Amino acid sequence: MAVGSVGIFSGNVFGYNDIGLALMPSVRHNQFSGNSFVENQEQVAIQGGGAMAANEWHVNGRGNYWSDYAGFDADGDGRGDIPYRAERLFETLLENNPELRLFVYSPSANAVDFAAKAFPIVRPQAKLIDDFPLMQPIVPTGTPILPAPPQSNAVWVLAFLLITSAVLMSWPWLKPIAQKAGGGGPNPFGVKSKSKR
Repeated sequence: MAVGSVGIFSGNVFGYNDIGLALMPSVRHNQFSGNSFVENQEQVAIQGGGAMAANEWHVNGRGNYWSDYAGFDADGDGRGDIPYRAERLFETLLENNPELRLFVYSPSANAVDFAAKAFPIVRPQAKLIDDFPLMQPIVPTGTPILPAPPQSNAVWVLAFLLITSAVLMSWPWLKPIAQKAGGGGPNPFGVKSKSKR
């Protein structure tokens, strides 16, 4: 890129990744708008340490869609009324200590982020702020539809077997049969009983 040029990223889907978008701290003068960041473990990562600066996350009042955005749209214009802030404490710790990646999908990662929300004193500085986040994802035309996951019947079979065995074990007509087997009637197990004389 030539000096003074601007990179424009629009209409992209960054979805279902460990890291949606990785940038070096020296990456500057880029505009990101109309993109969809969908269900990434970390939406945007800063590689190599430092702070990300001089990039715009909205253009002309249009930001990006963030699947982890917890805001609202009271006026119904399709944009969030509060800014999206990428400020997860676990992500900040991960950038400084890559060996913590072992805990990315563990409950400890959520516990660290919950603690940061509960105690604002440990809340990290936001990596990016999108002042006009979109409320609905933008899907480019021609994007293939993801196939639905196959339905497994194993759960239904297991549930049926458990219910059937519970019914059979508690059924009232089984109790008289069990009593006959143990007292005076034919012994279904072939065990000889000693009689008292």
